[in-house]
Amino acid sequence: MIRPGRASPLRPAPIAYPARYRAFVAISSVVLALAVTFVGCGAPPEAPPKAQQAPPNASPKAQPELIEKVRQEVAKSLKKEAAQIDVHKPLGDQGADELDIVELVIAVEETFNVEIPVSATGDQPGELQTLTIQKLADTVAGQMEKNRSGR
Repeated sequence: MIRPGRASPLRPAPIAYPARYRAFVAISSVVLALAVTFVGCGAPPEAPPKAQQAPPNASPKAQPELIEKVRQEVAKSLKKEAAQIDVHKPLGDQGADELDIVELVIAVEETFNVEIPVSATGDQPGELQTLTIQKLADTVAGQMEKNRSGR
């Protein structure tokens, strides 16, 4: 006869977990239960508010030279000719996946010595692939202006 709590070929010996592990499991269970309760309460989640577009005079538009420099950087990253890159077409439609676009944004930041905010590239899943060269160049122009004014 096999006694409870004893090892057998079919039942391994019980494991004595440390108290902090048991506490972690208990807290995790409570957090999961709360998450399921609040997420599954029937009300649809609210979409985050869209960034309001600034008035046309508030942010500088990129000059054609800047757009061309960004276009060349994109072409170099995607291993294409600059003439093959459409500045108004989303980068995802031009053969770039999300990793390519992230690497491209980093390369543009380094080239122009600016920091491009995540909100400019899209903070929702899949939104990154809708980034265009025009939008990226406008963001770079805005960041360069911001750096010049010292804000």
